Amino acid sequence: MLNKKRYVSREATEKVMQAIRQLNYNVDMIAHSMKSKYSMMIGVIIPDITRIFFPQVLAGIQSATREQGYNIIIYSSEHDINKEKDFIRILSHMRVDGIILDSMADHDDDQYVQMLVSITNGKKHVPVVSMERDFSQYGIDSIIIDNEQGAYLATRLLIDRGAKNIALYSSFSKQGGLPRFNGYCRALRESGFALNNNLLVKSESSAWAGYSVTRKLLMNGIHFDGLFAGNDQRAVGAIKALHEHGVRIPQDVMVVGFDNTFVSSMITPPLTTINVPKHRMGREAAEHLMQLIADKGNCVDTASEHAGKRILLPIELIERESTLAGKTTAWDLEDW
Repeated sequence: MLNKKRYVSREATEKVMQAIRQLNYNVDMIAHSMKSKYSMMIGVIIPDITRIFFPQVLAGIQSATREQGYNIIIYSSEHDINKEKDFIRILSHMRVDGIILDSMADHDDDQYVQMLVSITNGKKHVPVVSMERDFSQYGIDSIIIDNEQGAYLATRLLIDRGAKNIALYSSFSKQGGLPRFNGYCRALRESGFALNNNLLVKSESSAWAGYSVTRKLLMNGIHFDGLFAGNDQRAVGAIKALHEHGVRIPQDVMVVGFDNTFVSSMITPPLTTINVPKHRMGREAAEHLMQLIADKGNCVDTASEHAGKRILLPIELIERESTLAGKTTAWDLEDW
């Protein structure tokens, strides 16, 4: 198990790791990596380490990698594709065995994505697994959710609860913003509602951004009775701004977020949102990557033979009081 020549079951791994702990056995990682072709390190690149979506994703990665004896190195690209590319180069030079990537690349950046498929360090192939972005057509295993369907469910609920003027906060990025915009539009079309450009608000993903753009809408006298904030952080900021202006939630404006982060059940009113299985996303990304490392033996010649898998994780609409007054829900303190 320790030399990673094959993937080992979780149960067998735990027995070996328990014996290692009892014997106080330590591996000299530098000597090990010089002797074998494995460094026992996995690189992780995410776009924003301050976003409250990612702690549970990283926890899922760590829980899986630790069971197999791997260490992780984490970089935040700060939504900058050039920083992401720099970190890819750094990780390949550090002899990592594989990389988990939440990329900022455009889908049409073929040259870069093709490079991700063939990252090497000398004769060693460095496999990549993608989170949130579907690069499976390039041969990269991708752990994703259906952003369009999630946005459709969020907007559809607002319509079903009586909203007629629904604002959308979004980055409108190709990564997730545009699919969510498409889901929002689909729900409006089905209900015979016209698209109102005054209600389409380009916004960063932070709580401050949600607060700022909500204040701007209110001060400009733009009427809306529903808000799909695009993520929970924007929604939290929006709720604060609505409270400050004496707007009742959900009686005057209903609010829906996305991600179901730990704050969503604890704010007032508790936030209706789309649940994304964050821990599972990280764990599946790590498990798929470790399986690639074990199966391919880090051989350059087999890198192009892999057909990328597209793993679609389930999402779920969770309704709370921000769309239905008196809705009874429990605090979710598990992730805090």
